[in-house]
Amino acid sequence: MKICAAGDSIVNGFGVGRENSFINIKDNNIEILNIGENGYTSLLTLEKIKKLKNISGFNLLFIYVGINDFLSGYSLESVTKNIERIIEFAKRNNLILLISIPLDITEGSQDGWCSSLNYISTKNKLIDYRKYIMEKSFQENFYYIDFYNKFKKLNNYSDLFFDGIHPNRYMHNLMRDYFSEILFNIGYENGLL
Repeated sequence: MKICAAGDSIVNGFGVGRENSFINIKDNNIEILNIGENGYTSLLTLEKIKKLKNISGFNLLFIYVGINDFLSGYSLESVTKNIERIIEFAKRNNLILLISIPLDITEGSQDGWCSSLNYISTKNKLIDYRKYIMEKSFQENFYYIDFYNKFKKLNNYSDLFFDGIHPNRYMHNLMRDYFSEILFNIGYENGLL
């Protein structure tokens, strides 16, 4: 199964190195191109995937966006419009689509990344974005992976980030295990593994 993974600094592996990103799965049946970029929003991610020359060579498109959009003050509506354009892009290119519901940010993000007001706004938008992705997935028949709900309830959740936004290496490992499980389910369901 060939996967194009697009999105923000969490996909890119900011702080832990691209080679340690949760995207990097060591399996002979899965090949992943990581095109995540630090600071990327949903619009920048859409523009990047549209420029890929070899998109037809992939089976699955993975998208992880939202946090940078909301930290930058973009509305939920502007992000959902970009997601709808990503959904259409995947359909036009016969790609299986897997969209991530991002991790929640922690209070540590207020030290250099956002103000307390922006922190609250971003957290609220992430909750609404999660609801949107789950509903849209049902309507448009794409897959989602819910990192937000999977890890939010961990007792030491705040300790799994080095700056309140970016996961540490241990969290990337937890994410990788969950991501692998979802990918294998999708791969088997679609006859790709």
